[in-house]
Amino acid sequence: MNEIIRVENLTKFYGKDLILDSISLNVEKGSTFGLIGLSGSGKTTLLKLLIGFLKSDEGKVLFNKNELGEKISRLKEFKKLNTKENKDDSFFDIIKNKKLVNMTFGFATQEGSFYDKLTVAENIDYFGSLYDVPTSIKKKNAEFLIEMTGLNDVKNKLADELSEGMKKRLGIACSLVHNPSVLILDEPTADLDPTYRKQIWKLVKKINQNGTTIILASHLLDEVDEICSSVAIVHNKKILISGPPNQLKKLIKSNSEVIVDSLEQNYSDLSNQLYKELGKSIQKILVRDGKLVVYSDNGVKTTDAIIHIMSKTNKEVFSLQSGKPSMTEVFELLVSGKEK
Repeated sequence: MNEIIRVENLTKFYGKDLILDSISLNVEKGSTFGLIGLSGSGKTTLLKLLIGFLKSDEGKVLFNKNELGEKISRLKEFKKLNTKENKDDSFFDIIKNKKLVNMTFGFATQEGSFYDKLTVAENIDYFGSLYDVPTSIKKKNAEFLIEMTGLNDVKNKLADELSEGMKKRLGIACSLVHNPSVLILDEPTADLDPTYRKQIWKLVKKINQNGTTIILASHLLDEVDEICSSVAIVHNKKILISGPPNQLKKLIKSNSEVIVDSLEQNYSDLSNQLYKELGKSIQKILVRDGKLVVYSDNGVKTTDAIIHIMSKTNKEVFSLQSGKPSMTEVFELLVSGKEK
């Protein structure tokens, strides 16, 4: 494994309130690492600890110094990282080296970290100046980022004139202008409609494909499932579990998840009939967001039974989807603490 970040026993208090308790996790180079959890679970606090916005009470955030390249040699104050004392240690504590953190990390906040009264191009140029990016490189990076984020047609518009989706893209562009090794995104699709969400996730994938390691927090579990190569669930101040989504889904005993979307959204008769016809092959039936979700041993048999029951009662079905259990189901299993 090629780890770029190690988090060891990270603990954070706000006053007397314990927010995060001995958090440990590893992030692989080139991965898209997702943090999921309930509101108030500490996801944003953890992101801020990773980049030194907040100081931890205990623990370390370690960065693989082999990923810094010429960044160390350019800065005299970091020669100590290559001293005899550290030469056999490929990781250093980023919390103690904030200037290197600024060079190495990009952070796009949920609220948007840019200036409303500057244009798109002016914002990107300004943030490049904050990171001391040389003029020639800053200009080249800005041109690339404006093109990659799809902001070329609005580059001369004021930021407060942009749509919410474009504001999200601008925040991401500003966080990438110094070419960081790691991009941290806090709820990158919060408050966006489905179309804009798809656009942002497509952009995140593109950034990752260009070699940037991404750490993101999101409450949209199915989208995290699709985009992240590894996921950690934050709950009750701890990391409950982490790993690739497909590995975490093995915790679910059901072999299939069938989702029914109907006009009436009253599924009691259908649920009772499914239990009657399929018996023990049904693990669980629940209603989520106005849709019936059925977990069973046999997705094909369950789908056929639903179609048969609905046709007999002349009830219209908007959609019927069948697949493997989702990250939503894994999350609910672990957060509830119940076997399913």
